[in-house]
Amino acid sequence: MPELDAEHLNRSKSRRPSLGVSGRATLLILTLVCAAFVASSSYIYVTQSASIRADLNASMAKFSTASAARVANWLRGKIDITLMLAQDMGTAGTTAAPERLFDLPVVRESFPIRYIGRTDGSFTQIPYESLPADYDPRTRAWYKGAAEAKGPFVTEPYRKANTGALIISAAAPVVDVKGNLLGVVGANIDLSTLDRRLGNTGSTGRAYSYL
Repeated sequence: MPELDAEHLNRSKSRRPSLGVSGRATLLILTLVCAAFVASSSYIYVTQSASIRADLNASMAKFSTASAARVANWLRGKIDITLMLAQDMGTAGTTAAPERLFDLPVVRESFPIRYIGRTDGSFTQIPYESLPADYDPRTRAWYKGAAEAKGPFVTEPYRKANTGALIISAAAPVVDVKGNLLGVVGANIDLSTLDRRLGNTGSTGRAYSYL
């Protein structure tokens, strides 16, 4: 029986089809075609990905520039209003009822708090807030910055003493016709407003913005 099984196995092996020259050539051609297809597909994928990424980067750069310009214009407008107040007070004098200017609709809508510090240390603020007895506007960053710059000045962000809100101050020097410093006009800008503006930029949830 073992001899018969071995003989049967040998006959089965001899009956298996074998690839001839043409079959091997066909298999080689198919292999080359598949390899070429994979290579060309990979090349197209890489080149298209690079092209799409370049277009996306260019679009995002334009979008970011436009967003930054909107924020800059928004802040520039507030600085211009502060400068207008300073120039008006320089003409009328710092003691000529600054409350009238501070209560103008455009000023009231632009700034929650506006104030003037004078060279003698006196201080007027609208709306009124209780301040420490030793408060001296001349020691504040907004006053010193505008006086030294001799022009519009914006402080670094800081925490408001009585509320802890994050704000910046825009300020401008008040000078008379001879160029003598009479004081500094300042106004608070609540950065939560700017946060909302920046937050709207990335409203899809797939982007973020920061200043």
